[in-house]
Amino acid sequence: MGQFRRIPVQRLDWTLVVLVILAVLAPGFAAIDATLPLSSGAFFWGGIAGSGLGAIVGYRATSCASRRALRIAALTLIWFIGLALLLLSIGQALPALDVAAADICAAISWAWKVAWRDPAAGEPPQTLTLALWRVALFRFRDQLIAAPAGGERGAALMLSVAGASLTWSGAFLTGIAIRTRRTTLTYGLPLLIALGIVAIPGGGSGSPLIIGSGVWLVLAVASDFRRRETMWDAAAIDYSTELFRDMVIWGGLLTAGALFVAWALPLWPGNPLARIFVRDDAIPSGLAVLERSIQRPLPSGGVADIGVPVFAELPLGLSLEQGPPDQLALRVTLSAPLPPAREPRYWRARIFNRYTGDGWGSSARVADEPPVAFPNEPLPGTIMQYVEDLRPQRATLVALPDPLFADIPARAERLRDGSLMALVPVGGGARYRVLSRLPEQAPPPERRQPGGEAVDLGPYLALPTSLPMRVRDLAVVIAGDRQGDEARALALERYLRNLPYAYEVEPLADGVDGVDHFLFSMRSGYCTYYASAMAVMARALGIPSRLAVGYASGEYDERAGSYLVREADAHAWPELFIAGRWVAFEPTPVRPLPDRGAIAPSPAPVATPVEAAPPDRIRGVLIWLAVLSGVAALTAGGFLLGRRPPRDTPLARAQRDLERCGARAGVEWSPGATIHEYATLVALRAPEIAADLMTLAAILTEARYSNHRLDSAALAQIERALTRLRSWRPTRRSIRS
Repeated sequence: MGQFRRIPVQRLDWTLVVLVILAVLAPGFAAIDATLPLSSGAFFWGGIAGSGLGAIVGYRATSCASRRALRIAALTLIWFIGLALLLLSIGQALPALDVAAADICAAISWAWKVAWRDPAAGEPPQTLTLALWRVALFRFRDQLIAAPAGGERGAALMLSVAGASLTWSGAFLTGIAIRTRRTTLTYGLPLLIALGIVAIPGGGSGSPLIIGSGVWLVLAVASDFRRRETMWDAAAIDYSTELFRDMVIWGGLLTAGALFVAWALPLWPGNPLARIFVRDDAIPSGLAVLERSIQRPLPSGGVADIGVPVFAELPLGLSLEQGPPDQLALRVTLSAPLPPAREPRYWRARIFNRYTGDGWGSSARVADEPPVAFPNEPLPGTIMQYVEDLRPQRATLVALPDPLFADIPARAERLRDGSLMALVPVGGGARYRVLSRLPEQAPPPERRQPGGEAVDLGPYLALPTSLPMRVRDLAVVIAGDRQGDEARALALERYLRNLPYAYEVEPLADGVDGVDHFLFSMRSGYCTYYASAMAVMARALGIPSRLAVGYASGEYDERAGSYLVREADAHAWPELFIAGRWVAFEPTPVRPLPDRGAIAPSPAPVATPVEAAPPDRIRGVLIWLAVLSGVAALTAGGFLLGRRPPRDTPLARAQRDLERCGARAGVEWSPGATIHEYATLVALRAPEIAADLMTLAAILTEARYSNHRLDSAALAQIERALTRLRSWRPTRRSIRS
């Protein structure tokens, strides 16, 4: 008699595993290849995590309606939680784990001190985790609403959110389909759409779209064949194991041919299909960027700004000292000690205006600065300094801000707005006189340049796109509800001065933002870290800022009327543009603060800010509702279409019920046993239904080798036999036997 196959235990199918991995990673490679700056990491994590989680949880059909609804609800909850985490990661709105760890450690330390009644316990430490998370969530919400009118950045955010959502959904459903031996043609539909919307509007070469679509189609063919194998096994139908290999090979060839035709079709001159991308209606700027990206214009070489060289760089993590700490660096002679002020006094050497993530730089124009004959008496509001530079490397002149001119030849490095970045001596520069005008004595600068153009403060507000959003969020948390740039700047200064100072720090790793690493990981460092952190967070709050390096005032020698400045006084500090002038701040905790309460602030005109028109929030919300509704509809549609179980034949039901009856009787269907042999073994344990078992085995065996369908009489016999098999339960006698 012929042998019937049992429904096999599912094993890991490495062919499908490799195809699934390639398919779920395709949108990530398309995001890397895109011309827009997309969050490619979210695509990769969404694809891998979604497919793995879907394969783990799976979906098993059940006849119980309540259990089926509960399983679908559980899968929906898992999908929603994963989608929310993915979207929050794109917006950098997840809780900062390092901040949470620091808050927990601080709380444990405080609780320990309280438990041991340590008088140094003080008040409970303030936590930043929840405050940062709240700010991040509201910031991400505003970014989403403003994205449709947000230009290139808004377009990148829209594509990242929509593409990553579909990638996660498609990968999750694909994992479920592979686990339950269903076809990925419908389950993986969101994955294919994600690949299309990332590769086409996002620009790029188009290779990820072609290769990813081919892999997706081959996966659909292979998974559908595996589904058919399961049905054939359940129906006890013989088939060749080589069919799967042939199906994959021929499916891959046909898919490659179809994709080649689809790629070559747009090359046909006058192709009417390409006209569907042409639009004449005015659309928001973010969507307009997507429209331009679809056309993918050829890249141009760009335009060089001739005559604007890039000068000094200041890497973070390096000491500013040029020798031993006690070595004398400068001797500055004044006619009188420096007058008290609300801001610290420094000898400034250079200004940096461009933050790069791992340091600072400056771009300036160079012009000769001829020496100027000094007047016998200082001009009103100025201070004359006689500087003796004892440093081994005299790259710049050092003076009080803001230097007006010197008595030796120099080259002035200035920005486009005329701001002096540094004075580079021509020749020695060991001794010179320089005249400076103190910032608080300077009149408010003109808001327009001599040519009539407005002064551009944009370079002092620019931040790299790679700056983590949590740096901006921390600045918002520190500023709180304080009004005015000065109040917010002082809040930043106070926060940074509460961090410990370190005289030795490890160098930054490649690809790590220095300010982010300092604020959330190191939490201690050199003065360059404190100054950089305050300058960057000030820019995040909309306050123009820059970084200055030089020396602290040093020790005043009353007999000589000179300030003795040593290498230990080498310093960096931020300067913020507040109330029409540049103001120095001191965020480094080891440096003293001036008595800001003793000197009344000098009056300065306050410019009326020009508020930008708020984005169309209603239109932004409606657009996002449409996008998210589409993602949900595609996910639900793929799941509902793909979860339909294959048609259950009478023979498959009969074999399944026979095996269940044998399991209740304690009889295992050993490999190689025929259905007649198995039914005989079950009949020994269940003599009450022995006749039904043998009748069922005979009909199944006949149907197995006959070429005609079962007639109505045979089907009726099967149903009567199955009715008695389903109602049979073992007794103690049958178990003992």
